[in-house]
Amino acid sequence: MAREEVKNMTVSKNQAAEMREYREKLRKFFKGRKDRTVYTNLLHTSRSGMFRVIGVIIIRDNKPIDISTWAAKALGWKWDRDRNGVEVTGAGMDMGFHLVYELSSVLYGYKNRGGYKLEQKWL
Repeated sequence: MAREEVKNMTVSKNQAAEMREYREKLRKFFKGRKDRTVYTNLLHTSRSGMFRVIGVIIIRDNKPIDISTWAAKALGWKWDRDRNGVEVTGAGMDMGFHLVYELSSVLYGYKNRGGYKLEQKWL
């Protein structure tokens, strides 16, 4: 199986194509919006505190839209089907901010403060 490099990640060509597809979907979703707030919801934390499942939600027309699946696929991170959230590993920082910063960075680039194009708030 052929593999491709996607920003410091080695993934299959199919996964790379899926990541590009979901990144483009999310870019279109946020295009032209002044409100780029992304809400995060802590769904699960492991006993060790090194693993979390976080839901990713945006508000459009006063209705919440769960984009957890799209975010996981755009980042190339795992998605927890049971809890319907993005699996995030690590500790020692705000992992909701980390998730949204990384999402913003893959959507808008790492240069020119692309990681700060989306704003994160906890629910």
